Amino acid sequence: STQLDQVQLQYLEIIKNSGSSLLSIIRDILDYSKIEAGKVDIQVSTFAPVQEVHAQLEILGALAQKKNISLQLHEEIGPQLVVEADRGKINQILLNLIGNAVKFTPDGGEVKVSLSEEPLTEELLLLHYSVSDSGIGISQENILRLSQPFFQVESSATRSYQGTGLGLAIAKHVMQRHGGELRIESDLGKGSTFKLIFPASRVVHV
Repeated sequence: STQLDQVQLQYLEIIKNSGSSLLSIIRDILDYSKIEAGKVDIQVSTFAPVQEVHAQLEILGALAQKKNISLQLHEEIGPQLVVEADRGKINQILLNLIGNAVKFTPDGGEVKVSLSEEPLTEELLLLHYSVSDSGIGISQENILRLSQPFFQVESSATRSYQGTGLGLAIAKHVMQRHGGELRIESDLGKGSTFKLIFPASRVVHV
């Protein structure tokens, strides 16, 4: 909050980013420890999916802008839809997926987030989240292993953004507990698409 020169600002940014990375690693380890202990429960709350996605995009907007990445949202359901599902865990997964897409997409690339619904009954629907990027892509062999705990694709890009390799394992487990699934599609060198599909109860849809 005081006047800083350029070098001090750079050092402060390093400290801030290091702290955020460490907190993220600790959170992943704690979450996966809960999964292994069978202590992860679905906490249902009411929320508007479109509003929540906008909030996640705002969090990552600065990083996307810094890398000159086009961060787009394609929504088919409108802001009026309100549902009941596990808002906190879904936001955590979505932030992880969009964050990875931005990190592993080269400067000047594109990340697209799509959101749609599939009606099942008058009260029940399937929410479809899709995060696509023009990043480094993943080989078919590694796609099969990507949601395993502690697995990371070896590349210069992954070494630049060290993590735990637990994010997708957590996402897969939470989706299964939520009655949904995590799907991964990718072409090496051409980009990847991560899809979340899970049931939710409709509250309001004017």
